[in-house]
Amino acid sequence: MNTVSPSDSTPAVPEDLVRACQAGDCVLYAGAGLSAQAGYPTWHPFIRGLVDWAAANSLIPPDFVGSLTEAVDLGQVDSVADSLVSAVIPNQEGMLHDYLKNVFIKSPSLPPAYDRITGIPFTAVLTTNFDDLLERAYQGSANVLTPKDTESLLDRLSKRLFFILKLYGTLERPETVLVAPAQYEATVSGNLSFSKFMETLFFSRTILFVSASLEGIEAYLKGITLPRYIPRTHYALIDVVGSAWQAKAGSLRRRYGIETLPYRSTEGFPQVAEFLEALRIQVAEPSTATQATESSPGINGAAAGRLKRVILDNIGPFDHVELDLDPRWNILLGDNGVGKSSILRAIAVAIVGSDAQQFAGRLIKSGCTSGVIVLDTDRHTYKTELHRGTNGSEVVSLPGRPLEAEGWLAVAFPALRTVSWDRPKAPETEVKGRPTPDDLLPLIAGAPDPRLDKLKQFIVNLDYWTKDAQSRTGSGGRYERLLKEFFRIVSKLAEGLMVEFKEVRPQTNEVTIVTDDGEVPIEALSQGTTSLISWVGVLLQRLYELYGDEEQNPTEHYALVLMDELDAHMHPAWQQSLVGNLKEVFPNVQFIATTHSPLIVGGLPAGQVFRFIRDEDGKVVRMETTPDMTMGRADQVLTGPLFGLQTTLDAATLQEMDKYQQLLGMESRSEEQEEEFRRLTQVLRSRIPQSPETPAERRAQELIEAILMEQLGDVFPLAGKTVIQRAELLLDEVSRRRLSR
Repeated sequence: MNTVSPSDSTPAVPEDLVRACQAGDCVLYAGAGLSAQAGYPTWHPFIRGLVDWAAANSLIPPDFVGSLTEAVDLGQVDSVADSLVSAVIPNQEGMLHDYLKNVFIKSPSLPPAYDRITGIPFTAVLTTNFDDLLERAYQGSANVLTPKDTESLLDRLSKRLFFILKLYGTLERPETVLVAPAQYEATVSGNLSFSKFMETLFFSRTILFVSASLEGIEAYLKGITLPRYIPRTHYALIDVVGSAWQAKAGSLRRRYGIETLPYRSTEGFPQVAEFLEALRIQVAEPSTATQATESSPGINGAAAGRLKRVILDNIGPFDHVELDLDPRWNILLGDNGVGKSSILRAIAVAIVGSDAQQFAGRLIKSGCTSGVIVLDTDRHTYKTELHRGTNGSEVVSLPGRPLEAEGWLAVAFPALRTVSWDRPKAPETEVKGRPTPDDLLPLIAGAPDPRLDKLKQFIVNLDYWTKDAQSRTGSGGRYERLLKEFFRIVSKLAEGLMVEFKEVRPQTNEVTIVTDDGEVPIEALSQGTTSLISWVGVLLQRLYELYGDEEQNPTEHYALVLMDELDAHMHPAWQQSLVGNLKEVFPNVQFIATTHSPLIVGGLPAGQVFRFIRDEDGKVVRMETTPDMTMGRADQVLTGPLFGLQTTLDAATLQEMDKYQQLLGMESRSEEQEEEFRRLTQVLRSRIPQSPETPAERRAQELIEAILMEQLGDVFPLAGKTVIQRAELLLDEVSRRRLSR
């Protein structure tokens, strides 16, 4: 039972509701009671008027009118609406639309509540109302969408852009109009994308229902596939009568997590405007209010949430593993078969949910029938369950998937990144993008990445759009800038190599590149250059498709990049500078990547490096990483714990060391053996590194240097240097003997 006792006074504003508004996570559901303040009919009198109109125009049989009127009086309003739609709409859609316009298209003054609404940073407004009060309140600055605009809804939801969703359609577009709840339910259940949008909206945003009836709220929720548990509380500001409302309110709280804020209205409904004004004032508190975004009228935007933590249970080779992620760089190391790629694929599967269903079974640990992936972001916690059954695998996202809810771009790349010789098609029409499963499925599937062919098409499109803009305005505009920016970034990352755009040949759509060897088709570039161009180009393409219309440089937006074999086919010089260059080019991108290259790892903070090994029982566990493991020369990193090589010496040198050890152990040597011993001594002295290779040896040398310079440096600087040199020789001898064992 709801323990709140309604009165004539305005309910208090919940603190959680204030925080949701400040975070840009609150959606308003504007009920019919708001429109009633401007003189429009609420649901019950609207349906009674619709019955009278249908009877007056002989659209329903006379003997049916009495039955419908009696049903309205008994409160069976939804069933009456369904009956009228079945009887009227198939034959008289035009007349019905004219009637609706006569009822709802007027120009009354905006009630005070609407001024309060536009002062609160709602991220969206939903309504079943046909009137245009909301459009007028936002003065035409808001996108007005309907259930038929699923792609636009998903796009604006993922980008956290403001919109007004008219759930029953808009009279401006007669084909979108719905009158009965049954029509709405059919629309939701018959449109998987819209149903997914509604589900994502419900678990990722806090919804404030204002001036809707409890029955109307329940009707709104019908047809939506809701998560098993509701991760946030929703609120309903409701005008109630008597006490029967408490049973319905209790049901909404248990099933949907909706807390009722009841009140008993007085003349003029002042409680609604007072509540909204109190909410506006508390949200605007300077200590907690966030800055508004230009893209959303009156909307407080929130910074993109990052991926903070990953937990895997029975995934790949892992029984259990937890990773606290760095907001910028995360490098996964380990021998083949320790699950580095499984971590990347698990993250990708959790983001796209059921779209990865046909591949998800591969991730479940051998011998297990299920696995769990948990992703923690700055905003939410997402739990993904993988189940292996006789009819295939199942992916269950609780409470939903992050793809649309988080609003950021996530792109994943498998180790094999190739390009075909297929030529792009004719230039295409520009399409605005949004995050999609296709951004991640190539990694999940484990097949060669085909997206460089799409990148070629993108270059062809940019070239065409540039020339078209130049012919119309004299400037290539942002298309020309993007094309130049793409090749500037590629040239920066491919240090020492000329990679410049030449042209798109009009007859064949061949993309021609200028290299050190002359002009070549893009397909003829080396495998290393192709690999680099492919993933960098795809990332740039997707950032510009999502954010290209904004004033902010798209490369400065947050994105999550999952990369298998970051160093694949790259020259060592590129590997050495790659991380630094990528930090400069994509300052806010979060990378999670696997590698086998010490040049990638060298110099990184220990917290950005994750090393996986098998313990004595054969289980894969994470090894602690310390700062000195990533410092030093590449050969020192290789012989340290991160890579675990015994030595970086070549096989021929190791054979020479074996011979040297045998001769060294002899009590006496022949003249020939003595000559060979001297030769080997000279050879090994030149080949074996003269500085400590292991972290322990490096720490010992640093400690000796610090102590000696502290004791002797100021008084006897030359003596200090001499002692340090002899200490280095001693450590070198220890290193030689260690290697010779």
